Amino acid sequence: MKTFALIALSLIVGIGIGLAATRREFAHDQLPTATERKEVTDNNGAKLVIEGGTAYNFKEMDRHAEGEHEFIFRNEGTTPIGLKKGQTTCKCTMSEMKDGDLQPGESVPIKLTWTAKTGEADFSQSAEIITTNYPAMPVVRLHVYGKIIDALRTDRGGNLSLGTISTSEPIVGRFKVHAFRGDEPLQIVKHEFLTAEHADAYSATFRPLTPEEVAAEPNAKSGVEATVHIKSGLPLGSLSQALRLSTNLPNTAPLTVAIEGRIVGDIMLVGPGVVSDQNMIRLGDTQSSVGKKAQFHVLVKGPHRAETTLKLADVAPAGELQAVLGEALTDNPQVTRYPLTITVPVGAKPVVNQGTVPGEAGIVRLTTTHPQIPEFVIIVRYAVRE
Repeated sequence: MKTFALIALSLIVGIGIGLAATRREFAHDQLPTATERKEVTDNNGAKLVIEGGTAYNFKEMDRHAEGEHEFIFRNEGTTPIGLKKGQTTCKCTMSEMKDGDLQPGESVPIKLTWTAKTGEADFSQSAEIITTNYPAMPVVRLHVYGKIIDALRTDRGGNLSLGTISTSEPIVGRFKVHAFRGDEPLQIVKHEFLTAEHADAYSATFRPLTPEEVAAEPNAKSGVEATVHIKSGLPLGSLSQALRLSTNLPNTAPLTVAIEGRIVGDIMLVGPGVVSDQNMIRLGDTQSSVGKKAQFHVLVKGPHRAETTLKLADVAPAGELQAVLGEALTDNPQVTRYPLTITVPVGAKPVVNQGTVPGEAGIVRLTTTHPQIPEFVIIVRYAVRE
């Protein structure tokens, strides 16, 4: 029993020594605790005091918001202390400090500023102040840290994606903004569209969310629904706009929501190898003995879709390129679809039609009853090898 007790006592003592050593070894990996004052006295009569300590815990701040904190360095000794800037981590800058000597009795504020642009919940940044003639503390490491929260969040992940939009129709898009802090109900106090070009085509209205809508989002305290109105007539191509919202939430950065989509004409071509903004098909190469067939769709959108019909008028080169336009499909009430089959028949003559204009590429010509688009011409780029 005595032997067993001795072994147990030895194990306990060993574990205690190991834990103490581990704490000493890894203590430098932990952030310093925020204190009210830090001072170090040098044997040569210099005494550096840092009011507020070397660490600042801002507790919580909004993602993308900016923060700042001043550390006060004071020389309470009898000899000057040389100070200069050292390294800082990214997104953390120092201001209001010039390299030089801190004379006895003098103090200098050193301001750290940062922006909480991070996807993480924990935030930590640091900066170094080098003391050039102060062996007691050759480097002062200043830290700021805390938690990053999303005070505002949309139900669309920060984007309003509108998909494909007809240039002849106005469009309406909606998204919700939820607030996760604040005692007052969320309000939009200012909004602006950031892309100046065609900004007059955009407008926005807002309504508060009902208690039931707020409750549907976990931890939300209030919210609004934004409705974005876009006028018809925008030029064809990619839609790129952004809406910046300023709210009544204190200490919160404005929320920017990207508005994305694609403006197309009332008639467009979709399918493999299609360049829709050029009405072009890249059919590729084939051998004369094999031929090639591909399926596409011609879409009719906009306010005239119900009255618009399409008809195959011409295919060139005749006999070497074939096209069949199917019957209209109305399974989607917003779009009328016409199946289009294009074939390079077996036995077609070897040719390279890889241009972008008639005579240098295949052509499929459709006539329409659309009041503004009487003809829809499709360019087919292809080549036939022996």
